[in-house]
Amino acid sequence: MVHAARRLAARRADYQAAPLLKQALNRAETPEALQAVAEAALDLAEPESFARARDHAMSHGVAGQPGWRAVQARADEIFALTDLIETGPNHPVFAPVRRRLAYVLYSSLPWISTGYAVRSQRLARALGRAGLDVQCLTRPGFPWDEAPAALSRPAPAPDQIRDEIDGVPYLRSSEPVFGHWDNYANYIRKSADVLTARLRDVRPEAVMAASSHACALPALIAARRLGVPMIYDMRGFWELSRASRDPGFLGTPQYRYERFHETAIARSADHVFTLSDPMRRALIGRGVAPDRVTFLPNGCNPARFAPRPRDAALADRLGLETGVPVIGYAGSFPAYEGLEDLLQAAAGLKAAGHVFRLLLVGDENGTGLRDMPVTDGLRHRANELGLQDWLVMPGRLPPDQIPACLSLIDIAAFPRRPLPVTEMVAPLKPVEAMAAGKAIVLSSVGGMTGLVQDGETGLVFEKGQTGDLQRQLARLLEDADLRARLGQAARNRARSQYSWARIAKRMAAQISGPD
Repeated sequence: MVHAARRLAARRADYQAAPLLKQALNRAETPEALQAVAEAALDLAEPESFARARDHAMSHGVAGQPGWRAVQARADEIFALTDLIETGPNHPVFAPVRRRLAYVLYSSLPWISTGYAVRSQRLARALGRAGLDVQCLTRPGFPWDEAPAALSRPAPAPDQIRDEIDGVPYLRSSEPVFGHWDNYANYIRKSADVLTARLRDVRPEAVMAASSHACALPALIAARRLGVPMIYDMRGFWELSRASRDPGFLGTPQYRYERFHETAIARSADHVFTLSDPMRRALIGRGVAPDRVTFLPNGCNPARFAPRPRDAALADRLGLETGVPVIGYAGSFPAYEGLEDLLQAAAGLKAAGHVFRLLLVGDENGTGLRDMPVTDGLRHRANELGLQDWLVMPGRLPPDQIPACLSLIDIAAFPRRPLPVTEMVAPLKPVEAMAAGKAIVLSSVGGMTGLVQDGETGLVFEKGQTGDLQRQLARLLEDADLRARLGQAARNRARSQYSWARIAKRMAAQISGPD
């Protein structure tokens, strides 16, 4: 039974082991069998199953043995963290500043320039325009505990604890540093203490923390201590993202612990915002009350990403000829984005006689992939497919250059592969391409369902099917009028449905009520 539970957990991202562990416990007849159930319950992050196994061990007088003491110590390190989410005072312990929001972030500009950091900055500005006084607090230790290769610029001096980016204030704490997973429990406890002190100084009316649990759990603990409401801006399931690029991670205790803590935070938060309806349904399935989970999509600034003339200087620098259509992608390079599938489809288009260029903007840094040669792998594959002369890969560009980059793209492709993470989590970049008036080609994965209407505001291909991706790209290469029509319709949809102003207004009403 125990081995079966472990095998199923290694294959299914959402597997719940409690029923099988209960059967195993009922059949355990020796101290060794009891301990095996307890260790499995611990590794699979099933606290109730662990408690039952421990109670059985105590009733049989074996819980004090050295092996059991070690197991209990591990349980105290992991499960006891959620005990810190205590019900605090009914009112703030300080006089809060009216409509002030403390927004706790895992990472931020200018030290990291990923979509996460860009979204945080743009949403914070939009919330400010919606009437909130937004004070951003990056998680303790950031950016000092990031690998240098992931940073957009060298880490600041330890005493540089405040900066301002385009009107948005950021407060930072150099300690504690996260480091390795073995330091997780210690980091959470110390971070909660640091954030408690910081929030006393900031005096917010509410706290909102963005993914992941390493950021949100200490923020939730601090908010409860101070009697302040806490909202979880849950942007994804990071454990699924890692499992998508490292399938072996699914069967590890760390995967189960991360999932356990994400669920505990979502259940305990006063409200949760998610980026897709599949994410919302998944959280409800984990026990979060439906009226406390709101789906709010990614947004964009339609004015910032307004259609613009082709940037001739940038095109010349990248070697893109006038009059040759460009299929493009701008973003991070994890395997689940399907860029190898895009290369395969592009090779098929070239073989069929289509003339175009393929522009891939981005890299692996800042995505958990910095130790993997993703860029080199894509170039190698392009060479194998005979695309080396048609592929342009300038690396990661600063966020303020992305609108100029989009001006060079005729067809924006987002070929996400069908994996658990892509079936739930919605990306930011397609919305920006829509605002720029680009013809969009999307995979049919669940995380992007509803973003466009197939044939009206974009084209959708069957997920995982490179032949269908090639077919949809060919339609757009062959029909400039279709590209223009879909691009204009996408622009109109982005302006009406996905502006940061619209999203922030709804979010602000939930956080602080009507002004």
